[in-house]
Amino acid sequence: MSLTVVFTPKAKQSFLYTTLQTKEKWGLKSATNFVKRSNQVFKSISIQPFIFKPFSDLDVRKGIITKQTSFLYRVS
Repeated sequence: MSLTVVFTPKAKQSFLYTTLQTKEKWGLKSATNFVKRSNQVFKSISIQPFIFKPFSDLDVRKGIITKQTSFLYRVS
């Protein structure tokens, strides 16, 4: 069973900003690789939602895309 990954509006904006910044600083290939890696991580979360460690007592977890890029998510 896999869950649906839902982005908040702020998360969508942040992801787009990070992708555009990656493209500006390191080029289209790096931005494409970032998006591919992100999609792999999000797919893993949909299959195994508890794969990453808890971040706080608020039932939030911290996912890692790259060494420089992480995100917070909640399983519900």
